[in-house]
Amino acid sequence: MLRIKETRTKGVRMVETPDELSGIQVAIVEDDAPLRESLALFLRVKGCRLEKFASSEDAGDARKLGEFDIVISDFLLPGEDGGSQAVLEAVT
Repeated sequence: MLRIKETRTKGVRMVETPDELSGIQVAIVEDDAPLRESLALFLRVKGCRLEKFASSEDAGDARKLGEFDIVISDFLLPGEDGGSQAVLEAVT
């Protein structure tokens, strides 16, 4: 189980996550570039290894990259949904 510690410093809420995220391989499938990049930055800071994809088609081409521990996918991708066969194949 992942335990999250919440603290307050000068009125600012801080959330600390443990090192258990270190080394986890994450796939991000998101067409909104600013959202994709900010999520990737957060996960990198937490020690995750990740791959980013702008579409389910790109993620489908990722089969050669190996398996992912976690997939974060937009379910409103243009052209098809984030639960598409291409995304599912990329993570199996």
